[in-house]
Amino acid sequence: MTQPHGPDTGRIGGGRRTGRRQVIGALASLPLLPLLSHPAHAQSAPATPASGTPPPPRLPAPAPGVIASDFAEGFAVLQIGQQHGYIDRTGAVAIPARFDLADLFAVGLAPVSIGGSWGYIDTTGAPVIPPQFDDADGFSSWGVAPVAVAGMWGFIDRSGKFTIPPQFEDADAFDATPSVVAVSMPPPALWAVKSGGKWGYIDRTGTFVVAPQFTDALPFTSNGIAAVAIGDKWGFLDTTGALVVLPRYDEVTYTGREPFVAVRVGDRWGYADAHSGVIVIPPRFAEVGAFLNGLAPATMGDEWGYIDETGMFAVAPQFADVTPFVLPDATFAQSADGQYALINRKGAPIGPGRFDDAGDFAEGLARVEAKGKVGFADGTGAVVIPLQFVPDPNGPEDVRSAR
Repeated sequence: MTQPHGPDTGRIGGGRRTGRRQVIGALASLPLLPLLSHPAHAQSAPATPASGTPPPPRLPAPAPGVIASDFAEGFAVLQIGQQHGYIDRTGAVAIPARFDLADLFAVGLAPVSIGGSWGYIDTTGAPVIPPQFDDADGFSSWGVAPVAVAGMWGFIDRSGKFTIPPQFEDADAFDATPSVVAVSMPPPALWAVKSGGKWGYIDRTGTFVVAPQFTDALPFTSNGIAAVAIGDKWGFLDTTGALVVLPRYDEVTYTGREPFVAVRVGDRWGYADAHSGVIVIPPRFAEVGAFLNGLAPATMGDEWGYIDETGMFAVAPQFADVTPFVLPDATFAQSADGQYALINRKGAPIGPGRFDDAGDFAEGLARVEAKGKVGFADGTGAVVIPLQFVPDPNGPEDVRSAR
């Protein structure tokens, strides 16, 4: 689902809330960066439900229902009327629609809103942290989540207790590395916060390690590098706060292959090494996507292809729209006739199905649409969750995430 590149709208490294965050319950057409996955959360075992709380029954998915997210930790958000619940990987309702707003699961918990207040549920649908916050974000792999009270952001642990009291204008504890990328260690426990109109980084005690001084800031990657903006230019700093790359780029977004980062110079995109700042693929593309499994979507103009890590086209531009190679050997692409089909790494069509629309793979499943109905296909192109759901009335944008 190709959308224009834009600042702070990337699925990787973006996801800021204040003034830029959109919730699944709004069913908005999200301004997502094309082909780049939302900051994904490191996964762990789901939270244990409260003792004696039986899980709700898994019911057939009622219609009409709108699929409002891709899968995360085995669940996707389903909207029925004005209420939200979750389906599982069979397409059955795992958590009935009873929330005003809902977000993706991360490390076993999901933010949900009832009556204007946010809390958290576990994978059985049982409340773990009662609704009490004005706003709430997903938990990171460090076991904390940003929440807002009276317009200020702080951090809570999985019990709902504040580890850092609300005191910031904005906060971001997202892990920057997408779950489809294998990393040897989690990102550093340094979180971007906004104070006095500027962004800096705090540690787990709430102490500033990097003083607020940036006009914008992205999370640290597992390599210990973070993209920051001074004025309208972007550079990179390390965990000591030292600028390892002076601000020089017009825009930056993380990609799936660390330490590659997509950088914009003027109106053209390329890739740089975040540690050295050296351009590894010159900015010559109109739009680009995430480097996953050695290939990245790229376009010089109207048609999309895939480049390798040398910047050469491994699959010649020929598609109207493409998705990244989240899976090693298959992804969806849209041909000139408007239909989406599964293709291999050479760009040749494979699989049995052709669809009116298709999204990125997440946890081995991709949202697909045909004849006005939405379901999910696996990596062979076979529809494994039947085409039974209603398309998003705001359009077929890939509503991967609430944030």
